[in-house]
Amino acid sequence: MFRNLHILSYLKYSVVAALLYCIPMFFFLMKADYEKAWLLYLGNALFMAYMFVFAMMYNISKRDPQAISSIAAAHVVTFLAIAVIFVVSLLLVFIMVPGLVSAGPADRTMSDTPVNMVHGKTNGMLFILYIDMLLGNFAAGSFVAIITSYMAKKGRPQSE
Repeated sequence: MFRNLHILSYLKYSVVAALLYCIPMFFFLMKADYEKAWLLYLGNALFMAYMFVFAMMYNISKRDPQAISSIAAAHVVTFLAIAVIFVVSLLLVFIMVPGLVSAGPADRTMSDTPVNMVHGKTNGMLFILYIDMLLGNFAAGSFVAIITSYMAKKGRPQSE
């Protein structure tokens, strides 16, 4: 399953997916408002749309796609994209949230958070960001991987 794994070719697709997620994430970090958390879900939707395009291109490029290879390829791109998003978000957080590593609360904290939110130096902003980045993008990538692999297989004539 992982014998012909071409990491560098998958990395270019994962960087594009990661950047599509990072654009709304940047605006969420600029606003630092709980009511703007929908921007992170917009990033998940953009990530999922691009993963759908990648998975369909991957399935079309193979003459006889195996469902398991398609699922594996989409998951590899998903994991690489999450790693790229993590690095980019770490850089953005250190740049856009001054005072994060100093004592006391950070200079930029999230406003309008509910009472049951995880409070910390940023008033829950980093918790929402990283949970959405990990769980939201993994769920979107896995969903697309499974759906498109069987969808592409069903549309092709079965060889005997």
